[in-house]
Amino acid sequence: MGISILSILFLLIFSSAKNYSIVILNPVVSEGVEDELVKTFVEITIKKLKRAEYKVMEVEERDMFFENIGIIPYVVDEKLLDIMNKHEVEWIIGGSIIRRGEGYFLTVERWDTEEKERVSYSEWFESDIALLNSIEEVLKALGMYEKPEGTSSPEEVFQKHTVIEYQEPKKVSVPGAFLLSIFPGFGTGHFYAHNRSLGTLFMIGEGGSILAFYIGVVSAEDLDALVWVGISTISFLVFKMAEVLSSIPVAISYNRSIEKREGYFYPFFIKNGEGFGIGVRF
Repeated sequence: MGISILSILFLLIFSSAKNYSIVILNPVVSEGVEDELVKTFVEITIKKLKRAEYKVMEVEERDMFFENIGIIPYVVDEKLLDIMNKHEVEWIIGGSIIRRGEGYFLTVERWDTEEKERVSYSEWFESDIALLNSIEEVLKALGMYEKPEGTSSPEEVFQKHTVIEYQEPKKVSVPGAFLLSIFPGFGTGHFYAHNRSLGTLFMIGEGGSILAFYIGVVSAEDLDALVWVGISTISFLVFKMAEVLSSIPVAISYNRSIEKREGYFYPFFIKNGEGFGIGVRF
């Protein structure tokens, strides 16, 4: 009796994929990408697709399905496509999230299980928030978000969108960063060179020095006023000199980081249930 119940349960789970048109795999991630980001990314993607009236398998159902057919889908290959097509799943969505410095390189892939055709979209994001906020636009680019009435496949929608395979971050002008650090200053050159931490430091430091100068002139008297003015002036000059001198190496460093990404070569550690492996993505 127990065996019969288990067999029935297995068959129900095994055949459950037939009720869905899309299965979403957890993206392959590099070292430094938090599990919470991956979880949130998948959850938002499922919600967006369901809102577009696609039948998407939930994470728990997906994991149980793959466990019962005895595979762990690290990447999408021909074997996986055949299995999912056999169970009438039309598309698989996978991809990767690669962390580089403070930003993330996202690649999302849509696989047609019957035709074995792949459409991908890749883009660079400066933060995890920007990445999560982009999910709807990414799905639109893949033709998987807008689903007009009477359209059973995303191909018709896909033709309406311009797919940008990779939006390479642009290099900054080193002289431009240097001149912006001189005028208007206040961290502008560093913000331009995509270094927010130093930009914020100089903005607060120089702004605070000017505020201290004003308070000293207005509030203090006689010698105290001179002390306030002297300290605030020295403080401003120190911050200003540090800003100007550091603007060039900061801009050069950012441009070099861009050059490293131009090869589309990303070695990374793949995290999975059985441990770690090494992979390369072009």
